[in-house]
Amino acid sequence: MKEIIERIKVLRRIRGYSYENMATGLNISVSAYRKIEKNETNLTVERLIQIAKLLKTSAHQLIDINGFAHFQQGITENEISFAHHNSSNQHPLNYKDIHTRILHLEDQFLFLTHEFKLIQQTISGQKEDNDHQI
Repeated sequence: MKEIIERIKVLRRIRGYSYENMATGLNISVSAYRKIEKNETNLTVERLIQIAKLLKTSAHQLIDINGFAHFQQGITENEISFAHHNSSNQHPLNYKDIHTRILHLEDQFLFLTHEFKLIQQTISGQKEDNDHQI
């Protein structure tokens, strides 16, 4: 459970969310949310799913112990590769810059997904035209 809580903390910081933002999004008090991050309260599956949605990830990603380090590096390459391992804050992260980078990457992903769908439709339409000619 400690690993899941740590992933939640890291992603919350990366997204630039405060305790208040999370509490409001979950419709709970700030002290109740802090208890979640301090592992002082049981984290239900339902609450984990709600947190994942707020953090724009999946519950599976928060649970996946082995895959998370790779996920972290993949978000912004070297920008946050040490985020999970640096608890002493010797090299403070600029969360605003990281958050901006993540939003930019999300925009690129959405654009490429849209382009991919258009290509699929074009290929599908060409195949139908070829079928009708035969």
